[in-house]
Parts: sequence; C-alpha cells; structure tokens
Amino acid sequence: MNLPSTTWPTYPYRQLEEDEIRLLILRPSQSFSAPLHVSMHTANFFNRPVYKALSYVWGSSKETSAITVNGVPFNATTNLASALRHIRNNRLAEILWVDAICINQQRINERNHQVNMMPRIYESAQEVIAWLGESYDDSDEAMRLLHRWGSALASIGVDSYNNVRPKLDWFRKGKNADDFIARIEQPFTERAWNALKSLYKRPYWRRLWIFQEFVLAKNVSIMCGSVRLEWACLLADVFFCCWEEAFADSTSVLALGGPAIYKMVQENVSHSHIDYMLHDLLRWRDTIHEPRWREAAESLLELIWKASFRDCTDPRDHVFAMAGFSSYGSHAIVVDYSLSIDDTNIEFARSCILHSDFQVLSFAGIGYKEVSHPASKFPSWAPEWDALGKTGHSTLWPLKHMLYSAGIMAHHFSRRPRSGSSHKEIIIRAMVIDTVVEVLEGGSGWETPEDGRWKDIVFRSNEENVYINGMPLLQAYFRTLLADWDCHWVNRLDELHEMQEEMRETIRPTVASFGVNFLKSYCADRSGSSPNTEKDHFEDELRMGGDVPASLGLGSFFAKGEEPRRERWAQTLENAQKHAQVFVNARLVGSRGRSFFTTSKGYMGTGPPFAKKADVVCVFEGARVPFLLRKHEMGYFLVGEAFILGLMDGEACANPKDVWRFENIALY
Repeated sequence: MNLPSTTWPTYPYRQLEEDEIRLLILRPSQSFSAPLHVSMHTANFFNRPVYKALSYVWGSSKETSAITVNGVPFNATTNLASALRHIRNNRLAEILWVDAICINQQRINERNHQVNMMPRIYESAQEVIAWLGESYDDSDEAMRLLHRWGSALASIGVDSYNNVRPKLDWFRKGKNADDFIARIEQPFTERAWNALKSLYKRPYWRRLWIFQEFVLAKNVSIMCGSVRLEWACLLADVFFCCWEEAFADSTSVLALGGPAIYKMVQENVSHSHIDYMLHDLLRWRDTIHEPRWREAAESLLELIWKASFRDCTDPRDHVFAMAGFSSYGSHAIVVDYSLSIDDTNIEFARSCILHSDFQVLSFAGIGYKEVSHPASKFPSWAPEWDALGKTGHSTLWPLKHMLYSAGIMAHHFSRRPRSGSSHKEIIIRAMVIDTVVEVLEGGSGWETPEDGRWKDIVFRSNEENVYINGMPLLQAYFRTLLADWDCHWVNRLDELHEMQEEMRETIRPTVASFGVNFLKSYCADRSGSSPNTEKDHFEDELRMGGDVPASLGLGSFFAKGEEPRRERWAQTLENAQKHAQVFVNARLVGSRGRSFFTTSKGYMGTGPPFAKKADVVCVFEGARVPFLLRKHEMGYFLVGEAFILGLMDGEACANPKDVWRFENIALY
C-alpha cells in the first residue's frame, strides 16, 4: 500500500472480522463545492455487497482536504478528495471502496489481511473508477479524442488488445481504411494529439498498484475531471502504434497530409513512455478475462520484474502488489507488512527457490554490481526489486525462457533446494561445468558491429574454427550474440529449418541485414579498412563471389537441403538496409548490457555485466538456464544467469561419459 511516511489521521475504527470489509456511502449534493460527507459501514464480503472501487494516486499526505466520515473529521489527500467530489452524484448516494479510508492503515494485521483481499475486492466491484486527476492541460480534449477513436474501433469489433493487430488486414483491403476515417469526427486535430501526450504523462499510469486494480476488474471506467470513458477506448493507443501498417495506403490520410499526420502521431503518442505500461495493462486484461490467452501469459516473476519500473511509496509493494497474480507463479504471495524491505525480498526469493522456481535467480546476483562480494547482509540469490526498476536490469527474460532446458532431465525427479544453517544460505543441487577465462565487460561496447575484440577471444579459444559442439565458430558466436533466437524473438535459430516457405521469406531480408551489419566485422580487412569499405566488400562478395561460405554458418536460415546461393542473397540484399534496425534490436535484446565470455573448455556465452575471470559455470538441477557463480569461503555467491551455447538444451545433464554430476552446493 502507498502509505505516506507521515502520521495518518486518527479515526476510531472498529476491528474487522475475518470476512468483513468497510464500505463508504458518499452522500449526494446539488453543489459541487459542498463539503464531502461519507458514512462508513462494514459488510460481509461473501454476501456479495454491491459497490464501486476507486483506483487513484494517493498524492502527498502533506496536501490534504477535510472530509467527514460518520461525522468525524478525516484528512483525505487532496487528490482523493477531488476524486470523491467528481464522483459524487447530485441525487443518489454512491457506495465505494477506497483503500485509504476503508483500511485502518495504523494496524499492520488489518493491512496485511485487507491487502491480501484486495485482488478479490477489485475483481468483485461493480465498477472500478480509474481516477486520472482534475481537468488541466486540455485533458477534456484528449479524452474526447480517445472517445472518438475508441467508439470507431468498437464499431468494427475491436474490443480487446489481442484483436487489434488482426484488424490490420481488414484496413488494408479496398477502401476500408478510408471508410473508417470517415466515421471519426475531427480525427487529426493537433490540439487533441498534444493534449493526449500530456494526459499520458500523468502519474497515474506509472502507479504499481494499478496493475491489479485495472487488470482484475470486470469493468473499468477512466475518469479525468468530469469526463468519463469506458476502458476499451484506451485500445485506440494500441492502434496508434500500428498506424503506419493500417493507413499506409489510405487516400483519406494521404489527402490530409499522410506523412505529417504519421509524424504527429508518432511524436505525441505512439513512442511515449506510456506505451509499454499501458499495453501491458491491456494485454493482461485479455490474459485474465479470456482463457484462450492464458497459455501465452508471462510468469509471475516476469510480471514483477516488469512492474519494478513502476512507482510505489513502499518498496515492499513490488512484491505485495502482485498478490493477485499468484496463480501465474509457483506459490502464493503472502502479504506481511511486519517484515522489513530486505526480509520481504529475501523471504519471497527463498520461497520461490524452495519451490524449485529458479526463474527468480535470473533477477539476482552480484554480477550486476561493481563489487567482488555483497556489501551487506543481503544474500546474492535474492533480487532487490526496487533497485532493478531503477537500474534497468538486463536479463534474458524478454526472450522465452521456457524453450531453454539447461538443467531439465527427462524422467527424472529433481530434488528441491533447502534452507541452510544461516539466514543467507540456500543448499541447491548443481553441476559445476567450467571456469570463465576471458571476459568483455558489459557496457564496454563489445556487442556493437564496429567493435572487433570478440574476434581475438573467439578465434583464440579455438584455432580449428569449429565450436565445441561441432558448429562453425562464427555461427556459434552469432547465435550467442542473439541468445539463439530469431530476429522476431519467436523461434530458436535451429528451428528455422522447419518454417514454412512464406515464413522463411519474411526472415531472409533480416538475415541479409545481419550479413551486412554483423559479418562485415568478420570479413574486415585486417590492414585497417574503414567499416564502409568492409561492408561494400562484403556485399560485393555476396553478389558476385558465389555461394555464401559454409564456414559462415548461416545455412540454418534456409530449409534443409536448400543452399544459400548468391542469387538468394542478391535478392534479399535489396531490402537489407530497411531491416538494419531489426538487426540492432535483435542483437541488443540478446546481449545489451551483458558481458561476453569464453571458458577453459571452449564454451562462449553472455552473462551479467560484471562477470569476472575465474567465475564458475554451473547448471542447477531443474533450472532452465545456466548460471555463473563466484567462489566464497564456505560455498558460492550467485553472479547471475548466463546464456552459454551448447549448454542450453540439457547437454550437461545428458553427458554420456558422466563427466559432470549433480552435487549439493551452498549459495550465500
């Protein structure tokens, strides 16, 4: 809960029974400025009381407005008082649930119990009112713009996040795009677009708690000042991000100044900071309310990681605010505000690990700090969620971890980890595989096309130009750089053989871009030619010099038995440059901010930015990715997760000569 640091106003609360909640009756008034009077009563939650719930930014406890609760003065924050004033009806009473008033914030036991109930409170509300604040910065105009576009989208059947993109095909047929634009009154006024940009900068959208309040609710209305909209109008923002695809050929948009309009939409809306936050909310509404999308949902831990970038007053809420999504994790989140911030993070991580949910370790480790050992009592295996949101923790989790299986063994029951003798100790079964011998530190620019240091490390580690698993060495580096995923982060690279022809055709232009941007550093003139000369030379080789050399290892982008001959490359190189940014994005997702390393046995991989020589490569029993450890006098510190080509698919577990065995190790 966003409990202010100052003393909360005293109110004579009666203790709640196990299944009770408090509800407010907001009395009507004919006058907008009249004093706010509410009465508060208790209700048995399981008797299904009818009420509306408020979702809002608490605001500063130093800025308050007086209201009365059952005749007793109560200092509500200014933003809360403003919300109540705008919600108040002039004829009928409103029954509301408002956390700041309905929960006795001074009693920790009550806070724990009521916050545990909050997912159900928001799920069961007749309506959740998302209060953005009072009207300013032309917000009425922004709300009307959302209403116009949202209504038009609803008229063609767009009612959820996941059916926006399928509608793009409809827009590209005949005059559908033009007909759609004709339905919208004043679709392109600059004033409205500028107002929408300001609306998206409001602090409400950055709130951590809106994740459960907005997502779990059956019905949400968006309220700013006196204007109120259905939540589905926000789907217009998803549509704005697909603008170019939908209206590329629209004569109406072109006639109104197509490129200028696209630029205006891009600058004001589709690339604002709200996109990823708002789209996560809308996508998760689909996940929760439409069963067909649940299989594609992220895990609880990935959700907590994404939400770590959101704002909250109490750092413990980075865990507690996700209690409503416990079913997407290995165990339930238990809210307990008697724990310190450190103990909240430690006990949550411990519970995950003891349930063999090793995903939590992907967000932990001393390799994300420029230190050799932890500087405090905080264990290396527990994530500090508040810090992750501030530092932009780099992890493989944007990719689909579930298709890695480093420590997964078929027909084998993994033994669960256990707590050790001290607060910081976890006993876990692991295979110690190898030792890091060379490292290019994260953030040093090693992953950029112009940096050639990787060549010295990669080719020095194996003079035969063949990787440890028999793969061409350059291909092994290429796949390591991308964490073995295609440019669209959908398929493992070795699965591209199985693609249908039309899918491979969409991949090839990007592969050509990979060739131009990545392989130029491999084909570089050692005498010091400029990057442009290298690129031109490489293109000439592809166009004129025959087949792509097999040693470059790019055949996996083509069907089995299909040779990547020069005419294929010549065809795809025509479009290579427009795909250059896709290449940059793909390689950055796999390696941005991460270190590159090689091991004594010839493996290569990426890991935490501050991995060091002599760090140990290990595979935990039941974990999907390998990890790096650092030796400690009594065991190991966790350095962080790693991508290591040749160890991602259970190769260590299946080693036929039994070179490696699982053993118990202690993590601190």
